[in-house]
Amino acid sequence: MYLGATLGGAFAGIAAIALPNAGVTVPSAAIVGMAAMVGAGTGGVMTAIVVVFDARL
Repeated sequence: MYLGATLGGAFAGIAAIALPNAGVTVPSAAIVGMAAMVGAGTGGVMTAIVVVFDARL
């Protein structure tokens, strides 16, 4: 989860510099990266998305 959040946040930081009007924020991209990494690692994509977003609330 940490690796996904780090990569998502780094991607958003670079995207914000390259495309300032894209509307990408670092926290939202970190959450999406976290869910993507967990989903790819476990094979349960929908379960990972629900667990990550439920834990965030």
